[in-house]
Amino acid sequence: MRYKIYQIPWLMLVVLMAALSFRCNIDDSPMTPKDDAIPEDEKQYCLYFDGQDDRVIVYDNNDAMDGVADAITLEAWINVHSLQDLVGRIIDRSDNQLDDRYVIEVYQRDNQPIVHLNINRNSLWSKPIPLKTWVHVAGTFDGQQMRLYLDGAPCDSLMVETRVLVNESDIYIGHGGIHSGHPGSFHGCLKELSIWKCARNPQQIRQDMKGNVNLLNLDLICYWPMQSDTGQQLPDLQHNAHGQLGSTAGVDADDPTWILAGE
Repeated sequence: MRYKIYQIPWLMLVVLMAALSFRCNIDDSPMTPKDDAIPEDEKQYCLYFDGQDDRVIVYDNNDAMDGVADAITLEAWINVHSLQDLVGRIIDRSDNQLDDRYVIEVYQRDNQPIVHLNINRNSLWSKPIPLKTWVHVAGTFDGQQMRLYLDGAPCDSLMVETRVLVNESDIYIGHGGIHSGHPGSFHGCLKELSIWKCARNPQQIRQDMKGNVNLLNLDLICYWPMQSDTGQQLPDLQHNAHGQLGSTAGVDADDPTWILAGE
């Protein structure tokens, strides 16, 4: 009987120490890895635009940018944070008369964000998209028909008679160009942008969504994947049509911010 009286407290102490040790091991092993624990080649970056003046400018000094005429595809992953402006440009290339232009943007309708594709004043509209959620958008034109896609699924189309002849303007990302007629400040994050001189089909668009872009494809004009934080430059992996962050080559108030895409 005396043995049992003194033995029970010791057994309880052993169990308690084992439980504390187990809990400490759990606390020291977080469920999600820290940023510095992620290999550099596995990090996915994006650019955050503040919805005021942030922009990327791709200057018209590369002949490859002028290869569009009878067909085009614009693609991007977008994450809209809010509707600070009526319009938030994703990709904008417009001439000084607005008759020759291609634009894909987020538009505010009934206090909800929708995607708008504009080619030479011909428009397509999407259904509302959610805020603070990554959505893949794509707009195509094959010389006769415009099509708009959300996450690889078609959502609108229009037969038109036009050509894409914007050959002397800079490309603006996340903001309206100097000829666009509206600031068009995008508020949110952008990544994986591309421009093609062909109309990508649904299967190809869904493949592009996975980041499996074939750089040997001659129809690919510009591709800005945002694979790493590259300072003041947004690299184009296809024809070196690199983008400049902000309004100047140096750091300025119009620079968007590099962040990890999961933040």
